[in-house]
Amino acid sequence: MSGKFSGRILLRAILATIVCLVSLGCYGFSITLHHDTLINGWWPLGISAAVAIITSLWGWQLWKWLTDMRAVWVNCIVHIIVTTSVLLLLFYSINYYGSRPSSEITRDVEITSRYYKIHHHSNRTGRHSYSRGTPYKVYFIQITFPSGRTKDLQLPYSEYRRLHKGSHLSLQLQRGFFGIPVIKNLHHSIADHPAPTPRPGLRLPDPRFPSTDSLRSLRPR
Repeated sequence: MSGKFSGRILLRAILATIVCLVSLGCYGFSITLHHDTLINGWWPLGISAAVAIITSLWGWQLWKWLTDMRAVWVNCIVHIIVTTSVLLLLFYSINYYGSRPSSEITRDVEITSRYYKIHHHSNRTGRHSYSRGTPYKVYFIQITFPSGRTKDLQLPYSEYRRLHKGSHLSLQLQRGFFGIPVIKNLHHSIADHPAPTPRPGLRLPDPRFPSTDSLRSLRPR
């Protein structure tokens, strides 16, 4: 009897871990697609959460097998968190991958800001405990469309360092499945705008050799 009971607990723990990982993956991939979608992120999040809250009035019973608890509020919270993540992923993925190539247009945008955020890696210190690890930077630019609309884009450092405030980019946009524009071929657009090169005839000092002024200061008087 005890072996059957412990096996049931182990199975429930494995399923709970899978549900948590799937939910986290849905949130993470939704954030990735949001970076290439021209929409205020609060709209899809709010609508998805509202649908999850409404359906939790009867959907909470579906999670009793996982939580092994009869408390309604616990199962409602699980339902809201998981359902919101799935709905978000469905919205962003259907809109992005269902975009129509025939609707592609080009928009010239201006870089109005460059910044970075400091995040931290997570270090596992125990079986169920984690601590803050080494910091790393995540780089962003803010672009402004001719209409005045702004959008923050995350970029790798190799592309971030080549762009400057006031530079202009050409973005390829497509109309998504739900009519919300998405950014396509962003890296190709950035590659068409290389970093500025020094003016012809301008020679930079070579740090391996002393300058003329430093040699002049060494002459005996």
